[in-house]
Amino acid sequence: MRALKAVFTKEVKLSFRKKAVLFWGMIFPLMLLTLLVVLFAPKGEQPALTKVVEVYLLPEEKSRELLNYTRVMAEYMSNLTTDGGKLFEATVYDGTLDAALEALRNGTIDAVVFIPKDAPRVFEESLAIKAKVYVLTGTPNPTEERLSRLSLSIFFNSSSTYAR
Repeated sequence: MRALKAVFTKEVKLSFRKKAVLFWGMIFPLMLLTLLVVLFAPKGEQPALTKVVEVYLLPEEKSRELLNYTRVMAEYMSNLTTDGGKLFEATVYDGTLDAALEALRNGTIDAVVFIPKDAPRVFEESLAIKAKVYVLTGTPNPTEERLSRLSLSIFFNSSSTYAR
C-alpha cells in the first residue's frame, strides 16, 4: 500500500511540473465550470415587468357628491396591484376636459376617465360604473397602448361585475 501511495504521489508531482497538464487538468475545468454556472444557473425570482397606467379622473362638475365619488374611484384604482406592482396611478384632475386631453396628446398621461354628473346615481341604482374613457394612441409603442386600453377595459368591466 505504501508503494502504491509513493508511486501515485510521484506521478502527481511529475504531471504538475508540465504547464500544459496543469492548464488542462486544473485551470480549464474551473473556467468551464464557472462559465456554465454563469450561463445556465437559475436566476432569482424577478418581478414581472408591468406598466403603470397613468390616469386622470375628471368629474364633469365640481359637486361634492361627484368629487367624493371620483376620489373613491381614484383611491380604488391606485390600490390595485398585479404581480406585486401597481396597475394604475390615478389622479383626480382639477382642470377642463380639453386640458386633460391635451395632456393625453402630449404623452404626459396614458388615459383620461371622464365621470359624468349622473355616475354616482347610476352606481347606486345598478352598481355599474358610468364613465367615458380616452386612451392615448399613436405612440411609437403600440404594445403599451393596447396594455393601457386592456387594463382599463378589464378594470371597468370587472368592477361592475364584482360589485353586483
